[in-house]
Amino acid sequence: MFFARGIALYGGIIFALYGLRDNGFADDKAAKDLQRLIVRKEAAALTDEDAKKAAYKQIRAQRIAAVKGDKRYKSSVTAEFQKSYAEKQWLR
Repeated sequence: MFFARGIALYGGIIFALYGLRDNGFADDKAAKDLQRLIVRKEAAALTDEDAKKAAYKQIRAQRIAAVKGDKRYKSSVTAEFQKSYAEKQWLR
């Protein structure tokens, strides 16, 4: 009786360890996407309005820098766009 329970428990543990999908990140892109979400949520949770605005400004600056390096969107990032985007007080 105990032997059968032991075998069932062992089988359950093996299935739980090896029978499930890998729950880790497949590549660095998935980890970076999650990190961007965490940074945005932390900025939204700030209570000080000046600190929140500074955090949002930093996030927008990072986004503009990322787009500038991309060949696809390089031509659309003009000085006028950068100025208008940096003045916004919210994030999507």
